[in-house]
Amino acid sequence: RCHLPMLYIGLEYGLTNNPKLAERFFSQALSIAPEDPFVIHEVAVVAFQNGE
Repeated sequence: RCHLPMLYIGLEYGLTNNPKLAERFFSQALSIAPEDPFVIHEVAVVAFQNGE
């Protein structure tokens, strides 16, 4: 199973200012590829934007 579609969909939701959906897709990508640095980075970006 590939995590890239989830990552790219999350990126698009982030660009359209929809952080809840972005976070949902990044979480799915993270569950598939927990070691991918790009996924980890995007999860951290959303957390930072949420003040976490």
